Amino acid sequence: MPVLSLPRRFIIGKLKLNDPLPDGSLDEVHAVLSQDHPNLRHTHIFESDGGISECGAYIDYHVVLQPVKTNG
Repeated sequence: MPVLSLPRRFIIGKLKLNDPLPDGSLDEVHAVLSQDHPNLRHTHIFESDGGISECGAYIDYHVVLQPVKTNG
């Protein structure tokens, strides 16, 4: 019986991004996503962050960004 894997999807706030490198590692995907979304540079994505989406069609990785710091 063949094993099917679900496509990955990355969620940043309300933004949902499809996996730019379906065959790549999470580190490679992180590097590619950081090119278009520089606020991801100070985050890290772990395998354990993934969970099956509500519809069951994706593995969702919820990316938590660092809070914006203000002076004062």
